[in-house]
Order: sequence, then structure tokens, then C-alpha cells
Amino acid sequence: MRPLTLLPVVLLLALGVPPAGAEDEVDPGKALLEQIQTLRKAEDGGALAEAVAKVPGIYKDSEDKSLKGKLRGELGKIVKDDDLGPARKAAVEALVALEDPKAAWKELRKSMPDRKAEEVSELDLAVVRAAGVLAQSRAQKPLIELAYKAKDAGLASAACEALGGYKDDKRGRVKLLEELITIGRRTRPGRSTENNVSPEAQERWGKVAQGVIKGLNGLTGRQVSTFEDWESLWDDYKKRPKDLFVD
Repeated sequence: MRPLTLLPVVLLLALGVPPAGAEDEVDPGKALLEQIQTLRKAEDGGALAEAVAKVPGIYKDSEDKSLKGKLRGELGKIVKDDDLGPARKAAVEALVALEDPKAAWKELRKSMPDRKAEEVSELDLAVVRAAGVLAQSRAQKPLIELAYKAKDAGLASAACEALGGYKDDKRGRVKLLEELITIGRRTRPGRSTENNVSPEAQERWGKVAQGVIKGLNGLTGRQVSTFEDWESLWDDYKKRPKDLFVD
């Protein structure tokens, strides 16, 4: 008589009705997406930051392209939303941790700071640094523009440092090395007019110089402590700049 007890289950499956309990099996990626969407709309930055931290693991384990695209989109929206507090920086970190730099940059680029901004936040600096970690070719132009023209010295410095993330770009890194040297020379107050240099110019150079040095060191793998030492190296290797890279 036991086979008869299977008839209801067989009939249900034939009719396309899932067996009892099947509806409780929820895709973790879709569940996380729904949670993030709900928390974002509720502007619960603290809880949202915790949910966002789970995205990279789910993302890397998933083969669902649609889901991954939606998760990236949510992260991009969070970064741009001024009302989401700690979740914004968490979203920047999550985009980097996706290990999908090209796709992550498409979202992050929407939040690159304006070079004309007079007040720059920690989030702005985090976005710029993240661009350097992702090291996408399309990010070079906005980073170089910030390095040259950002009104805020800290932002210019962060952009210079971010350019140091392109060490593995063996086709373009010599050009970036030259750009950083030029940025340093243009930003540094003229030596012949030091007594007439404004305190603002000196202060700007103090900040930008740090970024330039870190960018040059990151780009080449060297550990040089001053911009003047970098100038000397550049002059020595100008005809064979590829030899400046330690790899």
C-alpha cells in the first residue's frame, strides 16, 4: 500500500505545484538584494552598512548576471545618497571587493568628486582612492584632472596617490610617471620666489607633495622619500624611464 501514499506528491508535481516546504527555499542573493533595497529606502544607514558588507561574498559566488548587475546598481545608489551615512563608505569598499573592477568602476565613476568642490568629504577621498585600486584605464583621465586642477589640495593629493595604483599597466605607466613629475613641478612654489610665496601655496604644496611621492612610489615599486629625490631620478633615467620600475 505504500506506493499509494506517493500519489498526492506525484500529482502535485505533475500539476506544477511545489512540494511542501519548497517555497521556503529562498535564494540568498535575491534575499540580500531585497533587504538592501528595503533598508536603503528606509534610510537605515547602520543596518544597511552591515548588509552591504555581505555583497562581495554573494556576488563572487553567484552566476546570475542579472542579480549581480542589480547588486552593483544598489551599491552605486548607496554611494551617491547623502542620507545613508556609514553605508556609503561600506558601499565603496564593497565595490572594490567585488573583484570585478571594470563593472565596479561603471558604478563608482558616478560618484567621482567635482574638481571645483571647496569642501571635500572623507567619502570623496575614499571614492578617489578606490578608483586607484580598481585601476581602470577610463579612470585615468578624471584622476589626472583632479590631480592637476582640484581646488581642494587634499583631493588633488588623493588623486596623485591613486595614480600609483596603475603599476601593472605596463603600457601606460611611463606616461603616468611623467604626469606625476609634471604635477609636482607645477604645484611646487618657485624656488627663486620662495620669499614671495603665499602661505596658501606653501600649504597646498605640502599636501600635494605627499600624494605625488606616494603615487610615484606606488607606480614604480620604489621607496623614495622626497620629491627632489624623485626629480633627480627622473632626470637620470629620462632616456630610459622603463628602468625606473621595480618588477
